Amino acid sequence: MTAVIVPSSLRPRGPHDVLRWSALATVRRSAGFKATVPVDGMSAEDVYNERYVVWHLYKGGPLPLTENVTLARSDLIKFGN
Repeated sequence: MTAVIVPSSLRPRGPHDVLRWSALATVRRSAGFKATVPVDGMSAEDVYNERYVVWHLYKGGPLPLTENVTLARSDLIKFGN
């Protein structure tokens, strides 16, 4: 199963919420999801925070996270069979 983690700037933590939900979906054994994160929708107070979250999801986080997260653009995500 794949969870699409949609970035949001509505909360003050912004991209760090993306990091938290991606980790919850992929690292917990009970969840067992693969996560797809469209990075073009992320926004933060500064570029450093956005880039840190992308790096952490790509190769800086724990192995279950980095192995089960796919970074993409929103126009590349398709739904259906």
